[in-house]
Amino acid sequence: MLLLLFSAGGPLYAMESKDVVEVIPRVSLRPAVNLPSYVSGLFNYRGVVAPVIDLCSLIQGRSSCQNLSSRIIMVTSGNSADKDQFIGLLSEGVTDTISRPLNAFHATGLNSQIKPYLGGMTLDERGMVQILHLNVLLEQVNPHHELMGIDS
Repeated sequence: MLLLLFSAGGPLYAMESKDVVEVIPRVSLRPAVNLPSYVSGLFNYRGVVAPVIDLCSLIQGRSSCQNLSSRIIMVTSGNSADKDQFIGLLSEGVTDTISRPLNAFHATGLNSQIKPYLGGMTLDERGMVQILHLNVLLEQVNPHHELMGIDS
């Protein structure tokens, strides 16, 4: 299976490429007020207002750097009723892919109730790579509900 690699404050992560609509350069965002700090802002994505979640902020507790390799990974909300609801995931080092079966990611023995969207790890020539389960991430952090004032 093809996986998109990205960095969130140093460590490498991967997500299934089938979940990715498009990878775009970092763009100017309208600030999002009264939302969690990991929501970086909003922007016009192909005529639709899309929120952007900063994966570095969410995973590592610090904002993404403005590197040339920083990109916005566009995904959909995962809800079939909201298939046109796009969400941007801002991250660093979004420049490569790897091919691995999901069973190549092994449990670490550390169970994180705080970040259940982070799964097992695999080894790569670049080091350890941890899988990010997008569907779990979007269940936990739904910026569209927060933008509309709806509790998840």
